[in-house]
Amino acid sequence: MQPATDKTERPRKTQRLKAQKRRRLILDAAQSILASRGFAALTLRNAAEASKIRLSTLQYYFPTREALFQSAFQDIADRAWSEMLLLISDETRNDPKSRLHQFIKSLCSSTESDLLTGFFVELWAAARTHEFASKIMQSYYDDAVALLARLIRDNRPDVNARESRRRAVLVLSSVEGLSLFREMDKRQSRSASISNKSAVDYLMKLATSDK
Repeated sequence: MQPATDKTERPRKTQRLKAQKRRRLILDAAQSILASRGFAALTLRNAAEASKIRLSTLQYYFPTREALFQSAFQDIADRAWSEMLLLISDETRNDPKSRLHQFIKSLCSSTESDLLTGFFVELWAAARTHEFASKIMQSYYDDAVALLARLIRDNRPDVNARESRRRAVLVLSSVEGLSLFREMDKRQSRSASISNKSAVDYLMKLATSDK
């Protein structure tokens, strides 16, 4: 006979897994709507329909459209960010130049992702008129600038904090510009305006140059 504690723990564990799966279905549906139809098309009702979950159930997890958008974007950003952090923390990349190069390469590679590029376009657009979206964007870029500035200073200890931050902002601005040009190239069925290798080489020089 199983102890009584086992009988009480199992239903809670099963319920927890169901809740996680339900939340995942909702986020996947919201992300699909954002990627294919944009921020203006995202509502709690159509997210519920797309995930085949009752509206009242969806509202238990995400009571407002803003909460759903924030979680959908944060989920995508966190996954992409975790992958980049894993790459630069790889023990085989002990030297600062290798870590910086890998981080910049990952940023440039991310511009080839339709999902990530689409999400950022929608975030930029929403941030113009919605304070909650502006806060999400500010938080993301603050973290990205801080990390990139640290990687730059690891390579150039002689560069002060203000200058390393300036360079980090310039690098990230260039990456965002690259993503927009690649989006236009895709829409026009053209070859990429610039290769990843060329972009990485240029941005490495921008980040570590003597000037």
